[in-house]
Amino acid sequence: MKRELSAYLDVLRILAAFAVFVSHLSWRKLTGGFLWQLQSLGHPAVVVFFVLSGFVIQYVASTKEATIESYTVARFARLYSVVLPALALTFACDTFGMSHNASVYILDHETFPVERLTAAALFLNQSWKLHLSPLSNSAFWSLPYEFWYYQIFAAAIFFAGKTRFALIIGVMLITGPAILLLLPVWLLGVAAYRVSVRIRIGKIPGALLWLGGVAGIIASVMLRNAGVFHIYANVDFVPPEFSLADYLLGVSVAGSIVGAAYLDLPLARFAKPLAAVAGITFALYLFHLPLLHLAAAYIPTHWPVAARGIAAALFTLGVVLALSFLTERRKREWRTVFRWLYARVVAVNSMK
Repeated sequence: MKRELSAYLDVLRILAAFAVFVSHLSWRKLTGGFLWQLQSLGHPAVVVFFVLSGFVIQYVASTKEATIESYTVARFARLYSVVLPALALTFACDTFGMSHNASVYILDHETFPVERLTAAALFLNQSWKLHLSPLSNSAFWSLPYEFWYYQIFAAAIFFAGKTRFALIIGVMLITGPAILLLLPVWLLGVAAYRVSVRIRIGKIPGALLWLGGVAGIIASVMLRNAGVFHIYANVDFVPPEFSLADYLLGVSVAGSIVGAAYLDLPLARFAKPLAAVAGITFALYLFHLPLLHLAAAYIPTHWPVAARGIAAALFTLGVVLALSFLTERRKREWRTVFRWLYARVVAVNSMK
């Protein structure tokens, strides 16, 4: 992948991660409504993540992870290097925060902690009628979606015939319709990669495609905010905050990526710093909500809204940066662990 396109993906990843962060920072319960104007950007940013995920998974499957072993090890290491620390952090933060000031928490989310955290660790907390938030970490809802998309993709790519069909149907029966509703958005990322490597167009059509994609992103967010095509949350078998505009947004993001693949965007010189910042976005996504709740539990409520928001943001970003060196930046060690586990599973199955 050329550096300009990789840097563009990093830009999208960084913008999406900070959009989710700011959308939660703006919650009235946490900061009194700091930057409330940006609160509506959270869900569209997750849709951007889904398209990016599909694109990157197809890229690594085409270039680096050509076997089911390498693919499985890489995916589990990527997820669990941050997921397990995030769930432990959530439990610790909520324990201390709830004991000091429970009013900043959604109390319904703090019940049955063992069941909630176990379901999240197994990526089952959004299957069928389940909409279980792992305590205060409600941003975790998208992780089961991605996990099961990885499994559907693996079944389709690495298997054939009746085995492929049985595996795909089996995964779909586990996930339920809510997760499947956003599968087309994820597959748009897969399609974007395939189009970008198989079809060659000039820079002018590429620029028009990129501009059209950006315009579509803006339009879909505006339509969503206006309530057009909106299907409200808390409906069985529907993703949280789902809107039919999510599909338009997915098409637009995919279009912008394909367009960018044909351009020489002036990003190559910034590739290293962009990659460094993008390298902590997964940790930011999964760590920020329990940390924001913990900060809100201790920050005095009589402080001005801006002061509360800035203090909560600085505390959260500082801790996320520190923890990223122990989690997201340690994927190599996690791959070693999962490579060993994979070998043990294969060995046991071969003995049966």
